[in-house]
This record gives sequence, C-alpha cells and structure tokens, in this order.
Amino acid sequence: MSDEWGPWIEHDGESVPNLGRAYLDAWVWCIWERAERRAPEIPPERVQFWSDDIDDDCWIIGPNDCSLIVRYRIRRPRALLQLIEMVESLPDRQPVREDA
Repeated sequence: MSDEWGPWIEHDGESVPNLGRAYLDAWVWCIWERAERRAPEIPPERVQFWSDDIDDDCWIIGPNDCSLIVRYRIRRPRALLQLIEMVESLPDRQPVREDA
C-alpha cells in the first residue's frame, strides 16, 4: 500500500490554513502580482513541501510580490490509510441482548 493524496483544495489567498505538519503537493505561482491581485502570465509550478517549512506570505495576498499557493492537497501516510482500512473492516455492531 502506498501513500495517497487527498482531494485538491483551491486556495483563495486570504488566509493561512491550519494544517499542522502535513506534506503538501501544491501549485504555486513564483511571482504573484499582488498589487493588481492577479496571476502572472506564466503558468504556476508544481512543488511538494512540508506545510511548516513555507513562509506565511506564500499563503496570503499582501502588499509585496512573492510566491502564492493557488491550490494544494495533503498526503495521507500509509499508517493512516491502514488505520482507515482497519476501522472500515470492523464487523457491524451487534445489539446487546439483555437477559430478563
């Protein structure tokens, strides 16, 4: 069983998501034209990184030009996938019979 990625999440540039320490796969514009609040003419680049290794300025549209994350997805580690599979394979809960 290999690692699996969650769904793509569009990012609006208005806030820093609270992700804890997650490994991300993201589309990033390396130069965001913040003054005009628009994307540059070049396409975004795809990068992978730990969420706490990137500066908050890359999440929020502010007064300075820099990179901007436009969409991202979170990696689900093998251990989490195994735990989900284990829970899903549990037998249905049987009603408790009370002796009268």
